[in-house]
Amino acid sequence: MEIEVTEVVLEVEEEIIEEETGEVILVMDLEETIHFHLFRHSSATYYATKLNRQELCYRYGWKFSSDMPDVYISRAGMQNKELDEKFSSTELEELQTKLEKQEQQRMIEVEEMKKEKEQLQKRMELDFSEMKKKLEKEFWKDVELKMKKLIDQGLVVYKGD
Repeated sequence: MEIEVTEVVLEVEEEIIEEETGEVILVMDLEETIHFHLFRHSSATYYATKLNRQELCYRYGWKFSSDMPDVYISRAGMQNKELDEKFSSTELEELQTKLEKQEQQRMIEVEEMKKEKEQLQKRMELDFSEMKKKLEKEFWKDVELKMKKLIDQGLVVYKGD
């Protein structure tokens, strides 16, 4: 697996080759001393999520029975787990907020429907009451007309009070 370097992490001021051992010494302008083991550690942490256990052992020269890959794999897993928990909690909060807004909107709609129902019932009651009065008035008017007709025909005799 090859990784492309996209940015400079450290600038090397001078590269010195130790004459006796042939070891390369990099001279950098840093306030703190950085040991190469830190780079190895960072690299192992990075690759723990990209390689399987056997590939990690091969890449870093560990025995297949070594616990070292597990250290880095679990560390990477913990970082992923923390991120997953943060993401999940954020996502849950967003969903809960959305649900609360929907519930509030639903309650408003239910209240509006109740008001509309009450107004409709009142209108129906008024309409029914008006219709009843109108029918009663028409009924008694019709009765009065029929009675007058019967009196005029002499079939009914009206005795006053």
